[in-house]
Amino acid sequence: EMVVGKKTKKSNSGLDELSGYKVLPVQIAGGTDTHYLYFKQHTSKREDPLLPSSRTIYISNVPADATERDLRRLFQGVARVARVVFHSAVGQDAVKVAAAAAQATSEISSSTKVGKGKPKAAATTEVAKVQQVAPLLSSGGSAHVVLLEDVELGAVLGMKAGVHEWAIDSSHGLARHVLDYGAARPAVDAVRADVDAFMAR
Repeated sequence: EMVVGKKTKKSNSGLDELSGYKVLPVQIAGGTDTHYLYFKQHTSKREDPLLPSSRTIYISNVPADATERDLRRLFQGVARVARVVFHSAVGQDAVKVAAAAAQATSEISSSTKVGKGKPKAAATTEVAKVQQVAPLLSSGGSAHVVLLEDVELGAVLGMKAGVHEWAIDSSHGLARHVLDYGAARPAVDAVRADVDAFMAR
């Protein structure tokens, strides 16, 4: 995933640089392949108060199923992330939204059994929150990461060389595509229930 034809500036202790970008190699948890992220300090001709250049980085080649939580964990121990603005989103991550819906449904069932009576509206709200923070990006997506304080920008730009772990909460590769396929289609039991309800009318 490295760009061919561009000179890479080697560093003895820090991250390599490629055309002004820091090259951050990450390894997907549980795997052996290395993915490369490219980032640099955000600059703009007109200062945006939501993306202050003094504490914002622009990062590219972000995995399609990346979330704000993933980027927070990536920089954990180096800098605190105040906000992440994703670009090139093409929809919601069906796998994560489906998982949130299943968890919310399970919580409703459990709370009803013990007499807590958690309202369905609350579960719907929880799923909506996941939809907002689980975008599905186009291949090689990008994001702006706003740090909490100006001083933390230097810490990120000065990150030490080495492969960093990209933690994941769900399956990836072929297993993930199978889950994605299933999440986009209703369960057989749900379809049967709908058909039975329709025929009973």
